[in-house]
Amino acid sequence: MRHIFTILLFILFNASFASNTFKIHAISQQLSNSEVYSLLEDHNGYIWIGTLDGLNYYDGYNIKVFNIGDDRDNTLSNNTIYALAEDKKNRIWIGTNDGLNIYEPLYDRFTQISLNKYVSRKERVNTFQIQGNHLFVGTHSGLYIININQETDQIKKSNFIKVNEVFPQSSINNIKPDPVEKGVLWIASSHGLAKIKYNAKKNRIRILSKPQQLREVKITAIDFDNNNNIWYSTAQDLNKYYIKEKKIKKWKDIRSISDLQVDRNGNLWISSVSNGLFYLNNFQLETEEIYFHKLMQTSTPLIRTLFLGKDGTMWIGTIGEGVNYLDVDNNPFKQYNISKYIDNKKITHFVRSIYKDESQNCIYFGLHNGGLYVYDEKSKVTKKVGLGELLVFDIKKIDQKIFVGTKQGIYTISDKGNAHQVNKIISIPSTCTNLLEGNTKGVLWAATLEGVYRFEKDGVKGYSSKIYNRESVPNLSGKNARVLFYDKEYHEIWVGFEGGGLNILSLDENENVKNVNIINSNIGEKVISNDFVRSIRKTIDGQYLIGTYNGLNILKRIDGENFKNKVITKNDGLLSNMIQSIEEDNDGNIWLGTNNGMSRLSIQNQEIHIINYNRQNGLPSAEFSEHASCKTDSGDIFFGTNHLFFSFNNKDIVVSDKGLKASIDKFNILGDRVLPNKMFHGQIKTEQLIPDLKEITLSPNETSFSLDFMVNEVGRAKRVEYAYFLEGFDTEWKYLSNNNRHIEYVHLPYGTYTLKYKASSVDGIFDEDYHTLTIEIERPYYLTWYAFLSYFIILVGIIYILYLSKFKREAEENFNIQANNQLDSKLKKVIEKESLNNNQIKESTTENKEGLIIKEEKNSEEEKEPVDEDKPRLSIQDEKFLNKLSDAIAEGLSDSEFTIETLEKELGMSHSNFYRKVKKVTGRSAKDILQEARLKKAAFLITKEEYRVSDVAYIVGFNNPKYFSKCFKEFFGMTPSQYEQTEKEKKETTTNN
Repeated sequence: MRHIFTILLFILFNASFASNTFKIHAISQQLSNSEVYSLLEDHNGYIWIGTLDGLNYYDGYNIKVFNIGDDRDNTLSNNTIYALAEDKKNRIWIGTNDGLNIYEPLYDRFTQISLNKYVSRKERVNTFQIQGNHLFVGTHSGLYIININQETDQIKKSNFIKVNEVFPQSSINNIKPDPVEKGVLWIASSHGLAKIKYNAKKNRIRILSKPQQLREVKITAIDFDNNNNIWYSTAQDLNKYYIKEKKIKKWKDIRSISDLQVDRNGNLWISSVSNGLFYLNNFQLETEEIYFHKLMQTSTPLIRTLFLGKDGTMWIGTIGEGVNYLDVDNNPFKQYNISKYIDNKKITHFVRSIYKDESQNCIYFGLHNGGLYVYDEKSKVTKKVGLGELLVFDIKKIDQKIFVGTKQGIYTISDKGNAHQVNKIISIPSTCTNLLEGNTKGVLWAATLEGVYRFEKDGVKGYSSKIYNRESVPNLSGKNARVLFYDKEYHEIWVGFEGGGLNILSLDENENVKNVNIINSNIGEKVISNDFVRSIRKTIDGQYLIGTYNGLNILKRIDGENFKNKVITKNDGLLSNMIQSIEEDNDGNIWLGTNNGMSRLSIQNQEIHIINYNRQNGLPSAEFSEHASCKTDSGDIFFGTNHLFFSFNNKDIVVSDKGLKASIDKFNILGDRVLPNKMFHGQIKTEQLIPDLKEITLSPNETSFSLDFMVNEVGRAKRVEYAYFLEGFDTEWKYLSNNNRHIEYVHLPYGTYTLKYKASSVDGIFDEDYHTLTIEIERPYYLTWYAFLSYFIILVGIIYILYLSKFKREAEENFNIQANNQLDSKLKKVIEKESLNNNQIKESTTENKEGLIIKEEKNSEEEKEPVDEDKPRLSIQDEKFLNKLSDAIAEGLSDSEFTIETLEKELGMSHSNFYRKVKKVTGRSAKDILQEARLKKAAFLITKEEYRVSDVAYIVGFNNPKYFSKCFKEFFGMTPSQYEQTEKEKKETTTNN
């Protein structure tokens, strides 16, 4: 009974497994070599791939290759890599065909390590295992132990421990830690199996167990199941070692097993270098009967190594086809391997129509110019039904018969047991693109390239027909009809045209068209987004879904002929605007087959949520076929693509809402890439790996930066999206598609910014968690506090200098004013005196009186200019100079030939000394003083009314009356004549008073 239960359980599992096959991806084109020997996932989740010819680093998007270069000191010792490991210092240990190497990503350097410095020959390294501070190295000739808790330079100088006690001169092929006993290792070798423990303090190996039954057995690989028993392989078979019972059991003959891997669910994966990949689920591992499922989807049956990632992804190193990897999460999309059943290899796999007949448990599908096929889900066999190489556009089940629309008319298919009978029932002069069962028995509607046909069965004669198109009454908006939908609620036929938009045909009680409501992209409120209609569906809640070349139109009926429309496009999150096929699942989710993948659309509280799926999710193709879809009563949905078809059930879809861990890659400043521990613009920007970067400081002139995002689950990297927000600059989150992981900021002001960033789940959903990078742009030196302090000091200094300059200037001005006043007074006195002497018509009394007047005026002037004790005073020498200057000027005023040179000679001074002296004392030039003296004397003479103006000009030394008048006006603001008149008026006013 227990045995029967086990078999039933296995059958149930296999049925589940078969309907949810694993999606396997391949990486080969960018690899340095397609023969892969070793795999490693580092602390950031990125994959290192050791090949026959070089080391490869894969970040989920791109591959970087390392191999032997010109710099022999900083390169691999050999390009053939059999083992990889990462230590706590994030160094990558590389075991090659010719010795051991260390790669330090922080410094981008390789170091070659000699396991035995006394032996010149380097050994082939087969396997690694890190335990605590020690690396256990399995080579082709034994086991070594290395203390890795030291710097690389120290490691290079060390002489490592060679373990001869266990398997001397044996090939160590695999090392695994015991799942229960801490510090215990199991060693698989060409001479059996051993359980050991290393005492680091005593530097000693203790052998805990060494099964006698396996003493001379060449063990290629080992791993532990959930019951802590060991599965091991030899060159010929798979075996199990029961540790407690010390019992060995052979399970299956599988030749050339290369690796074993137990996944997180306890399932056993077995690879062979000749027979491919096998899978054994965990509940079978303890049963008497065993059934191995061989996975056929790998790109080659030649598999060298297996590696289980932290996210559960299984990585498969092949020989000749690079790396395959599969997401061991249950893949809900079921694909059908039908290629081998299509006899004519020239026929395309472009599925143009599909229908699932649940009563017969078979799937009918039509190919583009390839005829009709049927897939039996019970026998897993595909058969050609017929129709040669016709293009099969549509398949429907009507009145318990399969109806097929083709390029040459309409056929019916009858299942005759081992064969199918094909009958042509209707000939149409153009291609039938879609079929529809009428509401009246015997009525059939067909969309064709010439319009819409209504066929009605007419007894023995077959079918009578009527066509509706542009020429019919009522007339339609187009001819090339692509899709039909019968709305039984309103007794309408909806027709989608290629170029003619949407036509709604209202039917009478006999199912004839009575009128047409045309909705296209040119009619006011009835507008739809595009006139090329590919698919039509009606939702459970009564909305109409119209798939066009430019988005999904969701029409809601307002009244009999009017609709409210909402258009969903790429701007809302769809993968493509070309909507080819539409289905609604049992939960009300809308599934859209587009020209670039599939979108799941759900509307909740007027909010639209979209999840996208593409080839990375397990779809056979991203390009869907026009209205090639169907849904069964049990909820299975089928879609046809340009490469076969697939199915799924919504209840199997688990939507992931946990975002993947995002990190930063390729950080650039001003277009130059920043690398850890490398000089950048004269300084080291970071001592961390860029994915580990948490903060970075930019200099004042480094105000522009860019970076790329990546995630730590590289097998799922191409299925996520990214979001970022630069706090201190941005005002909201910004979103990136998977095809664009790059961001850039240019000419940022100085300050501290926090870049927040996150990745979505594989279903495109973002959670609240995010990561941060602090970016500080230093203040320019001219905006620092010490710069402002220096500016303040300079400003104070300038103010002080200006103050001193102003004080000095005011002092000089006061000094000059005093000197000029004194000079003017002396000149005036001399001029008046000279004038009195020249007239000789005045009596001495008059002269005394005039002198008294002059004296009174002088005293009056001196009273007006009181001596300021705080102002500079003229020195005795300055006063003597002014007296000489005024006398000399007074004597020469009447001489037109009297010049500055004459004045200098009169005073006995050189030109430069005379110029400096006059400028210092008066603040003016001697030329200005002489000119002013002449003009003031002229003004004095004019007021005496004894000379004509022209005579006055000559008297004061001007030989040109016009030039005299010009100078006079510039100095006094009026002409000599005006000045004379003004002075007369003043005298008359004084006399009258």
